[in-house]
Parts: sequence; C-alpha cells; structure tokens
Amino acid sequence: MHQLWLPFPDPSCRSLGFLHPGEYFGEYSCLLGQERSATVVAHTYSELYSLSRADLEVVLQQYPELAEQFESMGEQQE
Repeated sequence: MHQLWLPFPDPSCRSLGFLHPGEYFGEYSCLLGQERSATVVAHTYSELYSLSRADLEVVLQQYPELAEQFESMGEQQE
C-alpha cells in the first residue's frame, strides 16, 4: 500500500489517500508534461515501473486507440 502526500516532505504535508496494488500515479505529469502535484511514499517493499514521456510516445504511435483514451483523460483533468 502506498500513501499519497501533498506536498512532501514539508512538515505540514497531509495525506491524500492510499494506492493499492494495480493502481498507478503520475499519469497527468507524463501525459501533459506538468510538474507532479504529489509524492507517493511506500510503506512496504514495492515493485514500481516507470514510463518516460518518450517511451509513452512510442507506445501511443503503436496503439493509437490508447492515445485517444489518454487525450480524453487529459481533457477531463482540465
């Protein structure tokens, strides 16, 4: 389980919630090129995967239907 904090490590940080196995974070930063808005802190051993913007662009070229889904996610965020 991972806890979301905003901001971190500021002493006045507050918990935003928890992430559970299979959940993800950082998608808007990667998709929209924005700075991250929170920090995730692992409470136990975790195996994480990272996807750079450049790698994401390669995937989106190969799977255009994903690009459409991600674009709609970005529009919902705005």
